[in-house]
Amino acid sequence: MLVEQDYFAAIIFVIQAIVLYQIYLKDKYVKLGIKTWTFFPIVKEGTLLVIAFLYWVSGGSDNIIIKDFLKSVFFFSAAILIYAFCNRSIGTRKKNYV
Repeated sequence: MLVEQDYFAAIIFVIQAIVLYQIYLKDKYVKLGIKTWTFFPIVKEGTLLVIAFLYWVSGGSDNIIIKDFLKSVFFFSAAILIYAFCNRSIGTRKKNYV
């Protein structure tokens, strides 16, 4: 992030720090935080995959770097899985005040 001056990675890092802090505090908005955190990689990697697909369809497959393509597939799949897991498994409970 710092060496390559990737500002998108900086945004993801800040959101991830906020989500981890929410998890630590057991905040009631942690589900929203995780969904927000996964939204950015889904959009970024999904866009890169669409661009690679368009290169491939147009016959410019020489421009596709397999290592970067596989990295995008991995991160896109991981973000989708985290989003789906968040939807199914995280819920909020009301505290019992005695």
